Amino acid sequence: MYGEHGFVQITESYSNLAFRQKAVITLGANGRGSYSFNATLPMVCVRSSSPVALLGSVNNGTSWTLTLNGTPGATVTAYVFDEPVPIGSNFGLQVYKQDGTLAFDSNMNYMKIVGVLSPPGGAPGYNQTWESNPLPAGAYAACVSYTRMGIYSIPGSDVIFVADHVYTTATGGGLRLQGYATKGIWDQGDGNGLQIESGRAPQVVLVDVSLL
Repeated sequence: MYGEHGFVQITESYSNLAFRQKAVITLGANGRGSYSFNATLPMVCVRSSSPVALLGSVNNGTSWTLTLNGTPGATVTAYVFDEPVPIGSNFGLQVYKQDGTLAFDSNMNYMKIVGVLSPPGGAPGYNQTWESNPLPAGAYAACVSYTRMGIYSIPGSDVIFVADHVYTTATGGGLRLQGYATKGIWDQGDGNGLQIESGRAPQVVLVDVSLL
């Protein structure tokens, strides 16, 4: 990965996260979408002007499938970063770890983190948006290091399952806490109002994808 001074940090102890692939996903009429790919230990970032949440992932070995939620019909570009794999090139610099796996290959593109956005504790609230735009205009994707999930109970009506949804702008990004499923008639045991993790705030990691 790139350090704060714009240089790739290379070490035999850790793998640099290399760009593996990207795909454009169109969410269905119910706001859901899925994306399948092959990777070892992936980190997935998304670029979308509409809020989108990663609801979960399943894997069978190196085969992964992600489930996304957002605005019906919205398009999301997903970027997969993973440990580098040999590409059969006969030139450039390759660095291997002590176990013999590849740590760095100069023929690959690497994750370039350009900013970390941290909303204040408890923000955003239900159906509210928090946004920060600290960067020069560019093309950015967002990875969320921690996603809050919970419920919003409406007495006499519904229990709505909620999660942080992330989106990107030309100069940063933001979060919106919104629903992704409805339980149905309100149950007294579910309480009233928002019930969600508030001890720590999510972080939005912004990655420069202008050359990917």
